[in-house]
Amino acid sequence: MFVRGTIFALTLLFMGSAAAQAQIPLYQLDDFQDFTTQGWTNGPVPPPTNQDGGPLGAGDRFLRVDSGTFGGGPRLAVFNLSQWIGDYTANGITGLQMDLRNFTNDPLSIRIGLRQSNGNQFTPGYVSSTPFILPADGEWHTAFFGIDAGSLTGLFSPDPLATFLQNVGELRIIHNPSVSLIGAVGNFQVGVDNIVAVPEPGTIALLGVAGVAGLATLRGRVRRRRSLTRSQAAGPAAS
Repeated sequence: MFVRGTIFALTLLFMGSAAAQAQIPLYQLDDFQDFTTQGWTNGPVPPPTNQDGGPLGAGDRFLRVDSGTFGGGPRLAVFNLSQWIGDYTANGITGLQMDLRNFTNDPLSIRIGLRQSNGNQFTPGYVSSTPFILPADGEWHTAFFGIDAGSLTGLFSPDPLATFLQNVGELRIIHNPSVSLIGAVGNFQVGVDNIVAVPEPGTIALLGVAGVAGLATLRGRVRRRRSLTRSQAAGPAAS
């Protein structure tokens, strides 16, 4: 009962502020268990697809992004113009965490980009200064991308970062060895799952047990739901 009450309080604390227009809720999660792409797209080219076989195996849905001969466009990039646009500062979000899998034969340099809008390749924005190197091992890996001055590089003269993060117009995930807001051209395929907005470490420390319980319960709820989905798909055990 204590944990349930704690999570309810955290939900009110962090998601209640989302009633204000365009505030990204802390711990917002895209886990793709609804069999959709949850608003992630790559424009007019063939879109990313919802697939089975995420980090928890059968019954765990994930987003697969393709480029080149694998399908999709010529560049490996996917972006969101719905739940991930708006104010990242109001609820203390300083990073994004996600699970990634490389389906190709060469390592991928994964970055996140935040842009002023869904414009052309010269649209102002910020991109990860250092990529997450995703090995070509076919395994799932958890990556963290900071959203702060030490983690991002501004391109095409964006507003100062503190101002920019109050009104982000597009979030994107790309592969590019270079510091760029557009994906690299090539034949690539990557899986993405469990995209979650996380706070700075000091915020969790300030919340103490409540904050840790909140994140742990969020992850536990996702795992239980996926376990139930797999059990239902398998049907009743033979007697």
